[in-house]
Amino acid sequence: MRLRLFFLAHAALLLLIQNGHAESFRSVKMPRFERVSFHDVRSPLPFDDGLDAQRDELRAAVDHSIEYLRSEDAHSSYERFRREGLSREQMLISLERFRELLLSPLSGKELQEQVRREFDLLYPADAERSVKFTGYFQPTYEASLTPTDTFRYPIYQTPPDFASWPLPHPQRVSLEGFEGRGVPQSPLYGFELAWLKSRWEAYMIHVQGSAILQLQGEPGKQLSIRYDVGTKKPFRGIPRSFLLTHGISWTRLPQYFDEHPHQLNYLLSRNDRFILFAKNETPAPLGSLGVPVIAERSIATDKTLLPPGALGLIRTTIPYVSKAGEIYYKNT
Repeated sequence: MRLRLFFLAHAALLLLIQNGHAESFRSVKMPRFERVSFHDVRSPLPFDDGLDAQRDELRAAVDHSIEYLRSEDAHSSYERFRREGLSREQMLISLERFRELLLSPLSGKELQEQVRREFDLLYPADAERSVKFTGYFQPTYEASLTPTDTFRYPIYQTPPDFASWPLPHPQRVSLEGFEGRGVPQSPLYGFELAWLKSRWEAYMIHVQGSAILQLQGEPGKQLSIRYDVGTKKPFRGIPRSFLLTHGISWTRLPQYFDEHPHQLNYLLSRNDRFILFAKNETPAPLGSLGVPVIAERSIATDKTLLPPGALGLIRTTIPYVSKAGEIYYKNT
């Protein structure tokens, strides 16, 4: 029986493990997957150059997904997923065999050929075969465990009664106030985890889902936090039209909002999605599968549309920063 290598997007390049934070509250048509051989795919499917230089990172990502697929959470996720030909057992067998190949003395080129011989692709047969990729990073910010004149913008931990909150969940303004400094009548009052210097930094932690906080007044002490739960409200980010109207770039947004805080307050008042956090035992960022994510080896997907923890091949363009501080792009 041939093993199955899950293939995501238009063409293949990076061997990636799905393990990130992605949720959807839209109605999306469930994709239908077609099982094909590598040799039946018209477009070339090159593997990335990191198969030799970064094999340890890839193996670590595989190990994390295997850990997840053996867990009770994975059993529950696949009960909800229920797609013909995409069982938890099949994904696990594929990952375990791929791990054996990674640990073998095969060169990168030999590994590619062996994968082509042993694995099949699961191709999105009825999709546009193109996806939008966005980047993730774990920011490091200064923070305080108590509010001060400098640190005024809280992030929150999950209240014990969150699971019993009635739907619809409260809007953002009801939870943290219009200016993001908290309000006594909020159900989150008293569950502050830390305070940040700026609302932009607090917002970035919401967007990225994790952070390293360098604690004020405690030299060398850090607090690692991660996504815990989120309100069942739609996410509404900063629209591109806002950048065009004000003639600014993404890189200038922190400075712009520092000079025009009312603009950020207005934009966030329209984004009712609200994230709650928990302390992380390790500084490594965790994905929605509950295991660490690996740079350029982990992707976030909607677990209701794609098999959680599956092995995937993608091609995309990734921005890098040169030693001179200039941004350049690389097809990977």
